[in-house]
Amino acid sequence: MPDANGSWRVVFGCFTAVGLSAAAGMAGTLAARACVVAWWQNLGAAGAWIEVLGTLAGAGLGLALVLALLRLLTGALALRRLASLPGQPESPTRGKVLAQGLVAVLLLIAFGALLLIGLRGLNWREVSPPGSGFQVMMPGLPIEQEEREDTPQGPARGKRFLSRTRDRFQAYAVGFLDYPDEYVRRNSAADVFKSQKDALVPSEGRLVSEELITLSGFPGTELQLETDDDRIMIFRMYLVKRRLFLLVAKCRKGTRPREVDTFFNSFTFTGG
Repeated sequence: MPDANGSWRVVFGCFTAVGLSAAAGMAGTLAARACVVAWWQNLGAAGAWIEVLGTLAGAGLGLALVLALLRLLTGALALRRLASLPGQPESPTRGKVLAQGLVAVLLLIAFGALLLIGLRGLNWREVSPPGSGFQVMMPGLPIEQEEREDTPQGPARGKRFLSRTRDRFQAYAVGFLDYPDEYVRRNSAADVFKSQKDALVPSEGRLVSEELITLSGFPGTELQLETDDDRIMIFRMYLVKRRLFLLVAKCRKGTRPREVDTFFNSFTFTGG
């Protein structure tokens, strides 16, 4: 006659293994994405393979944890039964069960760390590149790119710093351009902002709102654009002497994550 309790334990063990492996795989995906954001944003499409590896590693960790816990439980129950039979040799030994317990604890710690990184991500960090003249909080380690804009008085040159988050719909960028002195003498701040707006609308999206702003006494403007892929792009520009600072935040349409405000509110001029 089949052992009903044994069959139930097998079914329960299988469901537990599948569930924990799936949860660990998801945690591995999120943790791998957090690592890509923190250290490897310049990998481009290769970052997707890191997420796949993270999923596989997480699922493997979850399965290993289930097996370790089952072995530990089986060994502990066997020792308990032998304790009621004096004179019988221990099989498994207490040392073996303790070793199984240690393995289970280590796997549980690894699973907890994976889950913590996956859910919380890696912290935002302060970004203040030498000579940039600004300081801002951004997720991970941004990618640095050269910037150039041609004007009638000569080229404007600068740099841009791009950063993503674990949310594929979010992205952040900050950069600057140094215009020729003659260009700044011939154009007011409003003229510079209008030139930037004309370059962005409608190529980047449909203009939703426009607002004049200031920061530390310097003039600025904020543009909000709606894109065809249901995203909102928020641009903030400031003109400090002949240097234009440009900040961009992208997020899902209809939402404004708190990280967007963290990004914009943390931006300050350093004078460097």
